[in-house]
Amino acid sequence: LVSKRAALWLASNNMPFHNVKEYIAYAKANPGKINVATGGQGGPQHLTGAWLESLTDTNGKLDLSLNSVTADFNSRNGITLDALSGGDVTGTVTSSSFDSNGQTVASSGVRLNVNGAGSTAKLLFDGVTADSNTQNGFQFNSSTGGLLTAAINSGANGASSASGNTSDGIILTANGAGAQANLLMFGDASVNGNGGHGLNVAGINAQQVAVQFVGSANGNAGDGIHVDLSNVTQSAVELSSTAGGTIDGNGGDGVHLSLTNSD
Repeated sequence: LVSKRAALWLASNNMPFHNVKEYIAYAKANPGKINVATGGQGGPQHLTGAWLESLTDTNGKLDLSLNSVTADFNSRNGITLDALSGGDVTGTVTSSSFDSNGQTVASSGVRLNVNGAGSTAKLLFDGVTADSNTQNGFQFNSSTGGLLTAAINSGANGASSASGNTSDGIILTANGAGAQANLLMFGDASVNGNGGHGLNVAGINAQQVAVQFVGSANGNAGDGIHVDLSNVTQSAVELSSTAGGTIDGNGGDGVHLSLTNSD
């Protein structure tokens, strides 16, 4: 179903703008002073408002909401998300699969990249699988001032997993001055049988790296959980156990922690 509608804007004579061009200029010069009310998400008022916001915001913003998405067997990544040069990505992905991707080029199920001062990403993956990809399951990268926070949950929307990938199940990296990378896991996720590490965390010359792992990391060719931090100003690693959570049968260490000049 496709609907095409025109949008009519009315402005009081008391307003400092009298056409759309003047409105955009005013909004850019006065951030936070304009509020918009709509009849609900997805309606024409909401979409028109979102379009106008994209014209008035100096930094790009993406509010993401994906549910029951299947992005499998693609030539490259299942999904690629970039927050660059002050961009902002927030949202949720639920009950979705990003499996068996990288059919042409070695690629990941989910790739999230945050680069540059003021760039941010805050995403929740709830009941999401990233299995059997030709690179990594979940690939989270923050560099040069970027702020990345990713949460992976297993619960009412299903179990999350990153298993059977050619490289790592989950890789989290923070590189360069001001880079911050945070990973929070809840429930009982599985990062099993990967060709590299189950969970791979790497930080070099970064401001912050924080990880909370909950789940299983079994039968990986490398370590179950691998953490290597060098010159990271603030770091935290928490491993929590669930009823079925184990770190067994890996080709390397169960848990490998290496910190060099990091707090």
